[in-house]
Amino acid sequence: MVSDPELIKQILDTRFGSFADRRPPAIDVRSSFSYILPALTGRDWERMHRNYKRVFTLKNELKIVPKINDCCDKLIETWNKRITDKDNEIDIEQSLRVLILDTMAWTVFGTRVSPEFTEGTRRLTQCLLPMYLIVTLFPKLTEKISRAIKLCVHTHDKYFLDYLNREITQRDRNGSRGNDFLQLFMDLRKHNSFGEPLVQSVVDDNVIPDEDRLTEQENVWQLFTFPFWNFRSMFTALGFGLYELAVNPDIQDRLRNEINTTIGGGGDGCGDDDNASDTIDVNSLDKLVYLEAFLLEVHRKYPVFYRLSRSVSKDTVLGSTGSTTTTGIMMPKNQIVNIPVHALHHNSSHYPEPELFDPDRFMPENLSSNINPYTYLAYGIGPRQCIAKRFSQMQLKLVLCRLIRKYEFYRLIDTTVPPVYHNNPEAVTVSPIKLGIKYVA
Repeated sequence: MVSDPELIKQILDTRFGSFADRRPPAIDVRSSFSYILPALTGRDWERMHRNYKRVFTLKNELKIVPKINDCCDKLIETWNKRITDKDNEIDIEQSLRVLILDTMAWTVFGTRVSPEFTEGTRRLTQCLLPMYLIVTLFPKLTEKISRAIKLCVHTHDKYFLDYLNREITQRDRNGSRGNDFLQLFMDLRKHNSFGEPLVQSVVDDNVIPDEDRLTEQENVWQLFTFPFWNFRSMFTALGFGLYELAVNPDIQDRLRNEINTTIGGGGDGCGDDDNASDTIDVNSLDKLVYLEAFLLEVHRKYPVFYRLSRSVSKDTVLGSTGSTTTTGIMMPKNQIVNIPVHALHHNSSHYPEPELFDPDRFMPENLSSNINPYTYLAYGIGPRQCIAKRFSQMQLKLVLCRLIRKYEFYRLIDTTVPPVYHNNPEAVTVSPIKLGIKYVA
């Protein structure tokens, strides 16, 4: 376990070559999740990382923003109806699950959320989290039940495999295109579904080198990054963000004032007379300084994952004072290094009063002088940090802006303060959170 910021800097950044690989699984289930970017190692990771950089460009991300607004419209319509029916209590988990599943279905897979999509995602994520729990807490048991784990994963990823293969074949057959991440990854392929070569890619101004292009199966596998990784990160940030707004009305008022002052109000707050398609120019999001600080504080207090893990690829000395000295910490090849993200974010030496939710920590006048970047690892840091960081932040800011300028969130008698955490060694999970909502006065 490494918690010293200078050593973390070496592991994740300056000595990255020796720590480029994530912790390998206790068993290799050889499922679709074995081939997504977070699971790859060595040159396989380098090649796929170059392709992800071609997908996650600002130009491509901006094309997908209208679909996020579209999904926000649906949530707003649902909440407006609840308020009209005098039902002002919302279950944050239930509401956000619908929003995030709809956003993921529409922006990633090019389909609207359906009972089948919801059930497929539920089965897949609920299969994986217990598997990580068993692997983490009972490593000796893992090998004994490996066949059962493999069968579980293969059974539960079938829905997405079947859907993706059908959708890709249909688009190739009809020559149709989708404005989604599925299409962007399809454009990275070497051949289409019928073996015909793809020479030029729309995700890059230049022809992609042949060695970087994806096979048909690799194209399908990459979409499995989203149901698990994207869903969990969005769910955690939005859920706890709305919770902190409700229990900190002064912060909520300050955010709403910044949003209304910078990009305009969200209507007159009377429901039916309000335009549900009250979209936001994403270029204005960068001007929302306090919203940026707010999200940074959400990620600090509630990081999605408790730790980062790396595998040492070759014998390496950390903390040495010179290239030929024997001082420092020796990391042998295949050593697993864990970095305690949650503990770092709640260390009072780095963040005074760590349980206090205080976005001002991350305001520009405080950020550079008070925050060591290697004590803040919400998205990781260095070459292997989350490659979708910019898109994720854009999506979070857009959704929060739409909701904050239209609704006021408040604490109910049933709102649990502080939230009740579940025992999960990998990811932050809590009991359901209930909040009240009403139109902004």
